[in-house]
Amino acid sequence: MKKILNALVLSLALGLSSAAYAKMDMKKSDMKMSSTDKVVAMAQIVNTSGKKIGVASFLSTDNGVKISVQVMGLTPGKHGIHIHQVGKCDAPDFKSAGGHFNPSKHEHGLMNKKGSHNGDMANIEIDKSGNGSVIMENKMISLGSGTNSLLKLDGTSIIIHAKA
Repeated sequence: MKKILNALVLSLALGLSSAAYAKMDMKKSDMKMSSTDKVVAMAQIVNTSGKKIGVASFLSTDNGVKISVQVMGLTPGKHGIHIHQVGKCDAPDFKSAGGHFNPSKHEHGLMNKKGSHNGDMANIEIDKSGNGSVIMENKMISLGSGTNSLLKLDGTSIIIHAKA
């Protein structure tokens, strides 16, 4: 049985004039499954010209989702990275991605004492050559069913902001 999972849109926002995005439509039969039935999702990150500039992968874990992002061609320094609530990112302002993914209704900021948005994550550090990678685990999201799932009807997006 081929069950279509909801689209997960991966987007990279670099200010108002530059952006990258990838859309991943996965069928259950296309997913890589481990012996413990962990969902693995991968997507190429491309810029608005269609040039591949990186890759993002998502692995379902017992605690949430392990996320790995590798990119090149970005401005050196720290960049904020968040999951946004809608699987649509239209340039140039990316407002179509909505706000941060926040079904828990917490406040913004990963270190917020009152609790953070589900989509708040660690920064990614881009080196002086424009390359960067980060591996992190987000315990407030899933690739399963329920309100914390990234694979919801209208999808979600991951955005790397121009600044931390």
